[in-house]
Amino acid sequence: MTSDDLDFWALHGLPGPEFDLEPRWNNATALGPLRIPFGVDANGTTVALDFSRWSSLDDHVLVIGAPGAGTTTLLRTVALGVCIARSPADANFLLVEGKPNQGEFADLAEVKHCVGHVTFSRGEESRILERLADVLAGEVARRGRLFQTAGVSHIDDYRRAAQAGADLEPLPEVFTIIDNLAWLHAAYFDTVAQMLTADGHRCGLRIIAGASYDLWQTLHSNGYFDAFTARVALGLSAEQASEVLGATVTDDLVAPGAACFHHLGGEPVRVRVAMVDA
Repeated sequence: MTSDDLDFWALHGLPGPEFDLEPRWNNATALGPLRIPFGVDANGTTVALDFSRWSSLDDHVLVIGAPGAGTTTLLRTVALGVCIARSPADANFLLVEGKPNQGEFADLAEVKHCVGHVTFSRGEESRILERLADVLAGEVARRGRLFQTAGVSHIDDYRRAAQAGADLEPLPEVFTIIDNLAWLHAAYFDTVAQMLTADGHRCGLRIIAGASYDLWQTLHSNGYFDAFTARVALGLSAEQASEVLGATVTDDLVAPGAACFHHLGGEPVRVRVAMVDA
């Protein structure tokens, strides 16, 4: 179920895979801190993706992994963490699988938090890509209209107005979780990705993307990944991880579940990742 003996459920303060999340959801608020635990550091301290940082810091997460290192499984772990942390009314995710005939997110596509599940199909890439880009661009525009009607410019202000009694449509945050960014790299989608990274914090739209080190090497020099300020290196050499994180990593990440995490303004943290395989 997990990498080595790290208990995913204990990481979230849960007894096991059978649990009632309603009390936890009821105690959380859409305006409260949103931290998604995904592993522990060398001291056993929980390491989390923090989506509550001030002024759009670390809104978008990039996972760069070696082949077979567990990038897909880490993305599944984060998706399940979103389900645990927030109710479907406050947080949703859109799953985008970029590997043909894999279906590795099929079970997560059944949960109430999932608002869409896009799968790779050979020969249909262009059509799927354009449709996905249209959906995401449309959601940015829709949220902009809702903000305008409510007289606000940010999702937090929108939610405050709703909590104060304004008759407003519920507006959960949406995490677009992309496994294998390579097949989405095209001019049409790239334009929408730039829109999401520019307006994501304001609109409550975030990207968590997995990609190979080969893709990183191809695209990073032109600034393609600059907006992904929270980064996880998984299964890479120390040299590769240092390049991805923009900070010195001293040891290779060779053990199962071995990763290094870096966020804007912080130091690299060696992480043992809790990976839920099923």
